[in-house]
Amino acid sequence: MLTHTMIRRILPVAFLAFFVACQPADSIDALFTQLDNKKIGIDFQNNLAYDKDFNVFNYRNFYNGGGVAVGDVNNDGWMDLYFTANQTSNTLYLNNGDMTFTDITESAGVAGQQAWSTGVAMADVNQDGFIDIYVSNSGDIKGDSRANELFLNNGDNTFTEVAEEWGVADQGLSTHGVFFDYDRDGDLDLYVLNNSYRAIGSFNLEKSSREVRDAEGGDKLYRNDGSSFTDVSEAAGIMGSEIGFGLGTTVGDVNGDGWDDIYISNDFFEKDYLYINNQDGTFSEELEKHMRHTSFASMGADMADINNDGAPDIFVTDMLPQGVRRLNQTTTFENWDVYQGKLKWGYYHQFNRNMLHLNTTEGDFSEIGQLSGVEATDWSWGALIADLDNDGWRDIYISNGINHDLTDQDYINYISNEEVMRSIVTKEGVNYKELIDLMPSTRIPNYAYKNVAKGYKFVNKAEDWGLDAPSHSNGSVYADLDNDGDLELIVNNTNQAPFIWRNNAETLLAENHSISLDLRNENGATAIGAKVYGYAGGEMFFAELVPMKGFQSSVDPRIHLGVGAHTSLDSLTIVWGDNTSRLSAVAADSLYVLTAADAQPTQLARAKSTFLQASGEYGSRTENKYSQFNEERLIPQMVTTEGARLAYADINGDGFTDVYQCGAAGEAGKLFLGSNYYGFEEATRNPFKAHAASEDTDAQFFDYDGDGDLDLYVASGSMEAENNSTDLFDRIYKNVGGGKLVYDENALPRLPVRSSSIAVADFDGDGLTDVFVASRGLKGRYGIPANGLYLKNYGNGELRNERRTTRGFQRIGMITDCAAGDVDGDGDADLFTVGDWSGIRLWINDNASFKEQTIEAGFNYSQGLWNTMKLTDVDGDGNLDVIAGNLGENCRLEASVQKPMALFVNDFDGNSSTDPILCSYWGDTLFPRVLRHNLISQLPYLKKENLLYQEYAGKSVFEVFDTLQLERSALLQAQTLQTVIYFNNGNGTFSQGTLPLEAQIAPVYAIDVVDVNGDGAKDIIMGGNLFEVQPEWGRYDASRGTVLLADGTRSFEAAGTAASGLNVEGQVRDIITYKRGDATYVLFSKVNGPMEEYKLAE
Repeated sequence: MLTHTMIRRILPVAFLAFFVACQPADSIDALFTQLDNKKIGIDFQNNLAYDKDFNVFNYRNFYNGGGVAVGDVNNDGWMDLYFTANQTSNTLYLNNGDMTFTDITESAGVAGQQAWSTGVAMADVNQDGFIDIYVSNSGDIKGDSRANELFLNNGDNTFTEVAEEWGVADQGLSTHGVFFDYDRDGDLDLYVLNNSYRAIGSFNLEKSSREVRDAEGGDKLYRNDGSSFTDVSEAAGIMGSEIGFGLGTTVGDVNGDGWDDIYISNDFFEKDYLYINNQDGTFSEELEKHMRHTSFASMGADMADINNDGAPDIFVTDMLPQGVRRLNQTTTFENWDVYQGKLKWGYYHQFNRNMLHLNTTEGDFSEIGQLSGVEATDWSWGALIADLDNDGWRDIYISNGINHDLTDQDYINYISNEEVMRSIVTKEGVNYKELIDLMPSTRIPNYAYKNVAKGYKFVNKAEDWGLDAPSHSNGSVYADLDNDGDLELIVNNTNQAPFIWRNNAETLLAENHSISLDLRNENGATAIGAKVYGYAGGEMFFAELVPMKGFQSSVDPRIHLGVGAHTSLDSLTIVWGDNTSRLSAVAADSLYVLTAADAQPTQLARAKSTFLQASGEYGSRTENKYSQFNEERLIPQMVTTEGARLAYADINGDGFTDVYQCGAAGEAGKLFLGSNYYGFEEATRNPFKAHAASEDTDAQFFDYDGDGDLDLYVASGSMEAENNSTDLFDRIYKNVGGGKLVYDENALPRLPVRSSSIAVADFDGDGLTDVFVASRGLKGRYGIPANGLYLKNYGNGELRNERRTTRGFQRIGMITDCAAGDVDGDGDADLFTVGDWSGIRLWINDNASFKEQTIEAGFNYSQGLWNTMKLTDVDGDGNLDVIAGNLGENCRLEASVQKPMALFVNDFDGNSSTDPILCSYWGDTLFPRVLRHNLISQLPYLKKENLLYQEYAGKSVFEVFDTLQLERSALLQAQTLQTVIYFNNGNGTFSQGTLPLEAQIAPVYAIDVVDVNGDGAKDIIMGGNLFEVQPEWGRYDASRGTVLLADGTRSFEAAGTAASGLNVEGQVRDIITYKRGDATYVLFSKVNGPMEEYKLAE
């Protein structure tokens, strides 16, 4: 059954006249207009007042605020509003249809009887066609039962409270309730999110109680049995322990199997939960299987499709401030040792920032919040994903703020003073008024992020859109209150009137269109759990219907699809669980009321073929445990896991590729012999064990002794060994025939160079292969540039340091990779290097005399944090191009030519150790990116000039250090963090090309080129990630391997996981391609775990 009404025609003339009369003349210039609450009939306000018995010190969630729910309680076609309050009555407003509201709380009987309300949900619980209200209650107030309340709609604008009768009068510290049909039996079940009773400081983190249910609290799953609910939490696999600090429940089908899953946001030290629906009434908690890290203080969340690929993504809020000043004033981070301890105790990878988890379409997620620019929005609560401007791409709205800055570092230090505490805590008790009034209070604007790059980039438009009023905001919702096809925003504030923001998109952005869908089941109730897929002009618009989301709130129960310039959908598919409806030529700017009456059985989609298929795993590498942070506390990340590179060739002449995998310190490298039957088999008899103490950093097969077979050069480096250790000696293993390798101790000079990479070529044209050795630097001297080493092959099985040539490579940087090839077409091998805080540098070879031509070739302004490079002909023009792997942009740091990152390196305190000071711009000021306590711990002399965090917070690096110190420092810069491609123009110059944003989601450490899709063009495969990063910055783990498809015009498009088939877990350090028979294979080498092999589809 299908009915629809043209949205833009249902606005009464009276409403339009009212709107024009009551708003300022210039308000229409912004996308949103804040309505005058008094004029529209909203007089609710969530006011908080503390006393000595009840305040933030004895109830930690005192400032968490209230929620908002949206629903049509009287079935008149207009969305009504319900606000929850913490210390006053909850309030229900009827929408009069002209953007005015009438308070019917008292007559409806829905004010609530409990002392402290939190979340609210609206859903038709008894499936009678009228929406009901479920209120979560909390607080720790004497005499209050905290029982949650269920108000059943009587159909006459009155309600009856039946929570006890229906079995859902939960008495935990409830945050929110979510209704959904987890068992697909046709009725709505209930998940109640509860927060722990226990004080944070009372836990022994080494003894997790996650599996022990809390009899008084804990999360609950209630099954709907028709006229009552049954607690099935334990049987269903729902955890309800005392370490659950739940602040958000988000429901949706994350893995696309047609059954709703659950994401739980947990505050404090406990990890978040991802419950995967087992389709048998039970769930499995599988967060660690599907996500690589989460927020530390997870709060609100939403689940929706941000990149229009038909899979729900998840956005979770945290507390990280955006600006440097407020960050320095209010924030601390765990150190590496604490982080490692929590990992050992089972609390998983958690970092202090918002997270945007991008669904790879199969329920596996890559976290791209920093790339997207949405990671830092201060103390954030509500998270809403919705298309606010109807351009066809969902935006993100975040409500934030807390009544007092509980984490202000100066406040914490002040009240920690023994004398201050004696004045506050006396024999009469604690003076809570003084204790709380000393805390700063800062109102900041909420954030409204516009989706500007298909889910990969967002820009904060709060000010431009008129949404920048400072506040302490909590629950928030979106709803089309005036039925004009765009979404209003409603925000519940603390000690401030709620915001009602009218959306003006129908006027300002009339070129954009939308479709609204009111989905109903056979009973006339909202069809929670239904999915819709709209198609227009090759684009897809996907949504799921689960209104309870954000923070303590429930949004408009009608699906809203912004469709941009499309005036209609080519087709619309609605999935109602087991059945599906399909419509064609669906006009935009309309509201459709749809039921499942004419739906047909849903057919499961067939599995799609992929470009690559996993074909095998070989060996297993284990990186040694080592913390560089113990010696260099100010560096943001370690440089000790850059090994695991591969050398490959047919060394035994059997026609199959053989592979050497570099070993970690304490674990010898391994040789794998190729076979047509087994893929690779490890050669058990080899000479590598004698050098297991060395950390291999690179390796290559070449004929060093001119006997016609391939020998093996292995470079040693990393930061574990001392600077003069023999473990740093590079080695050559001579092939004595048939692939048998024997260590040749006389082949190389015994120099303790901390090698990072090697490039082999006949640089001097004498027919013998020479070697360039790059170095990362010295142990304990991060930031100090290292020397390159040129080893000339003298033809007698010896390579020796050619000092004249080596002198040209003095202090060339912290080099991470190098490559040799004829880039100028003169017949000899030229040399490239890339490095940490270095540029892409080119040395042109003239008979082993090297002249740097970096700037002339077009690589000026290329300084970055480079990890690797690939020198190959990408575009098929016969010239060697450059692909270089950088840190990427999925990080909190930013760099540009105009505002480069900086690293000042000096012994600032004269203690004979190097102090690298990382700096970056915020606005036009270069700030040290070191928190005050960390800086003073390293440089105690700075304390007297920075006694308060407030004094330090706004200082530039030039105010923290004196001019002479900085002038005498080594200054390194990074002007770009992007992984890039440079095309060779064939005339000695290069032009930078463009790679998709997917290439920037993680540090790139490995690159190879092969025609993946069989179209004749060379495609790019990348891998990377870096886990050994200070918790302040969080580990970089978003890559599962990236495939960039070439279109033959020097442009590339990323193939998603579903299309590429690539899903490599871990830290990739090398990628090689090779043939076995007629098939092409790709092998990935990782820091830990087995090598993974993929076969190209034929």
